[in-house]
Amino acid sequence: MIDFQRLQQVSLLMLFAVFFLCLHFLMRLGIMLSLDTVSVCNSAGAFGVALPQWFILDFSFFFLFSLFLFLIQKKHLFSFWPWIIIFSAGLGNFLERVFFGCIIDYIRLPYLPLFNVADMLISFCALILVSSFLYSSVFDQK
Repeated sequence: MIDFQRLQQVSLLMLFAVFFLCLHFLMRLGIMLSLDTVSVCNSAGAFGVALPQWFILDFSFFFLFSLFLFLIQKKHLFSFWPWIIIFSAGLGNFLERVFFGCIIDYIRLPYLPLFNVADMLISFCALILVSSFLYSSVFDQK
């Protein structure tokens, strides 16, 4: 028997991922066509750490595949929205690295390396996950 509610949840997850990917690549195209924007083709790892390209691709694929399997097994998929955003942003960066050999970083803030929207979303959602873990562990002890 088909669980239509589950099918709907997984379909919405895929729809969100496709929407984010389209937005990611449209922003990349806009940045590349803009003449006054500073952008860098980052072929290294996160924060400019020099790692072999094969390692970055293999690790990214393994992480994204594991995260996808984790997400589709959850009963209430939308309670895991930070993980869904991390998956979508990571998939955008992974596909950009596969198709173009690097990730275009275009947001510049003082005292920080250049980054893109996907990096910002991954960092923001990781912060939410860490803070929710710390919050729940503090209040579960009482």
